[in-house]
Amino acid sequence: MAIVLVLLCAGCGSHAEKASAELPQGKAVRVVEVEPNDEPRTFALSGVTRGGSRARLAFQIGGRISDIEVQVGSEVKKGDVIARLQQPGLEQGEDAARSQVAQARAQRDQAERDLDRAQTLYSRDAATQQTLENARARAEAARAQLRGAQAQLEQASRGVAQQTLRAPIDGTIEMVLFEPGEVVPPGQPIVGLSGAQKIEVAIGIPERLLASVETGQPAQLTLPLFDNRKITGTLTAVSHAAGGPGRLFEAVIGIDRSADIVPGMSVVWHVSVPPKPGVLVPPDAIARPGGIDQTFVYRVDGGRAHAVPVETFEIVDRKVLVRGELNAGDRVVVEGLDNLADQARIRVLGGD
Repeated sequence: MAIVLVLLCAGCGSHAEKASAELPQGKAVRVVEVEPNDEPRTFALSGVTRGGSRARLAFQIGGRISDIEVQVGSEVKKGDVIARLQQPGLEQGEDAARSQVAQARAQRDQAERDLDRAQTLYSRDAATQQTLENARARAEAARAQLRGAQAQLEQASRGVAQQTLRAPIDGTIEMVLFEPGEVVPPGQPIVGLSGAQKIEVAIGIPERLLASVETGQPAQLTLPLFDNRKITGTLTAVSHAAGGPGRLFEAVIGIDRSADIVPGMSVVWHVSVPPKPGVLVPPDAIARPGGIDQTFVYRVDGGRAHAVPVETFEIVDRKVLVRGELNAGDRVVVEGLDNLADQARIRVLGGD
């Protein structure tokens, strides 16, 4: 019986050693395939439509606002009244200037008649040369006085006219900045007017997209609040100077009026960008062993992990764009990177 037990135990040890020899060797890892970066990317940038011609309307004189005839969204025609000021002194000044013109005109007319009479008498030798010259001087002075009075009346009339603010173009009121009864200084904008002749949209674009757009190219737009209705515009201007560090650059897109678009509508611009050179790996595949500046991925080949130096760029669809000695279809380690070294033996879990 003892001999049989010894033989059985010897057999068990032999099978255990054989099974142990057949087990895969190396660090357990999980891998994924490297993906190509061959699809163009589309960015959705948003903006709001506005008139191609815009104006901030202001009174040239200061005073108290008596009436505002428009509100946000009002459609106006060229010459329509926008607002009025209340300055009674201007009307009084105009009336006084008009009286001065009437008086100066009467004096001129009298001086002209006196001159005609003096010329007649002189021609008949009934008046001296000096009398004629005096009549001419009085007539010329009367004419000059009338011209001065008329200039003062024109100035007073302009002041009265400047109490009424009118639309310089057809368009839509996009903002109203004051209310009746408020006092405004000269030149202070009262309302914002968006012209009706042309429609455009200004959209901020990040610096990395500047190389992908140029003036004159068509722009594909959608209206998110109108079932993503599609319209087409043309890129008319691209700013090459931002408002400051980290600020966006402005692109202006002209929209055809036949598209039935009005100022104030939300628009999304879809910008397609060609793919950049490189391949895509998950963020978990990026390793920086020992805290060094160089980044690596570990490519699996022949049961070993090979450290491949890579440069990292941007995130594309939740993956990292990298460049290095990698090809689409290569397998890289995403789990088990701890203490993984170049040329280390590995065994792939859930796969090979």
